[in-house]
Amino acid sequence: MPTCVRDKIFHGLEVRSFDTRDMKEICSWIRTPEELELVSSDNGTCLTPEILTRWIEVAESTAVITSSQTHVLLGFCTLSRLESPGLHREFVETCHLIVNPIARYGWIASRLMDEAREIAAELGAAATVGRVVPRNRPILAVLGFKGWREFIIRPEWAACNFRWFWAPSGEQALPRQHAYLTE
Repeated sequence: MPTCVRDKIFHGLEVRSFDTRDMKEICSWIRTPEELELVSSDNGTCLTPEILTRWIEVAESTAVITSSQTHVLLGFCTLSRLESPGLHREFVETCHLIVNPIARYGWIASRLMDEAREIAAELGAAATVGRVVPRNRPILAVLGFKGWREFIIRPEWAACNFRWFWAPSGEQALPRQHAYLTE
């Protein structure tokens, strides 16, 4: 089971770890193959409990954002060192970031990205990395707004057909031996 996120509340939102009771709701957010392609390399017509379970099984941590007043689920992501074989041990990948359709464009993705960086720092990672399907314009905009930097050179562990980004975890900088990726 993944490491637990500490529960916290901020500005009417609560952050906590994934609970199996969240599964049906999160799966309902991804209903087409095109939507699934934006958040995963998995093949399918929609997000299924089997796919979501695979993501959770390889995650070191998960984050779920809910409304602290209504407890409606608003967003979800995983953090993993196993999603990308060969990922350097100093990195943690923010994976499968999904926002409830009723909350899109409400800065939930931005908040999840902040949480992912904090969790990655707690896991001892120097940097958080993430891959994005090039046509996923909303998340590309958020990455730019949040100051994530795109890898100039695709690392050998980075899957093709994605744009790869990184951000330091906490206040740490990208380890010197990886600086060539961004220069």
